[in-house]
Amino acid sequence: MASVLGVIVNRSTTLRLFDPLPEPEALPPRVVGVDEFTPREGRVYGTVLVDV
Repeated sequence: MASVLGVIVNRSTTLRLFDPLPEPEALPPRVVGVDEFTPREGRVYGTVLVDV
């Protein structure tokens, strides 16, 4: 957005400015997808829940 407006700003500054803003109210998910993965076979596993 800053580049569209022609403003040069550091990403840390951008995050600092957006951090105090209130987060929008989230609606409860209607359908949840589950995906399990491992970056390396047999190492560490992770699970991702996605609002599909």
